Amino acid sequence: MSENSRLKPKQHRVIVLLLSGHTFESAAQLAKVNSRSIRRWLLDDQAFVDALRNAESAAVDDAVRRLVGMQNAALDIQLELMERAKSEHVKQRASQFVMEHALKLRELLQLGERVAALEEKGRMKL
Repeated sequence: MSENSRLKPKQHRVIVLLLSGHTFESAAQLAKVNSRSIRRWLLDDQAFVDALRNAESAAVDDAVRRLVGMQNAALDIQLELMERAKSEHVKQRASQFVMEHALKLRELLQLGERVAALEEKGRMKL
C-alpha cells in the first residue's frame, strides 16, 4: 500500500496547501485542522512525512524541467543584450552573468564527477 493511500483526506489537503506556499497555520486553518496536528504528523506519521517529501520532490522536478526548457531562450536574451544593448553597463552585466553561470556549471559538473569517483571507490572497497 502506498503512503498516499494511508493518508487521511485532511492530510492530503495539508500537503497540497503546504506545496502552494501556505504556512502551517494557514494550511491548518484552510484544511480545518489544528496546526499542532501538522507538526505532530511531521514528527510521528512516517506516511505523511514520506508523502510530503515525495510531493516536494515532484514539485522540484517539475520546476527543473521547466527551467531546462527555458534555458535556451534565456541564453539567447543574454547574447542579444551582449551584442545589441546600447548601454555598456548592460553589455557588461550580461557578459558577467554568462561567465559566472558558466563557471558555476563547470564547478557543478566537476563536483558531480568527483562524487561519482568517490562512490565508485567506496563500492570497490565493499
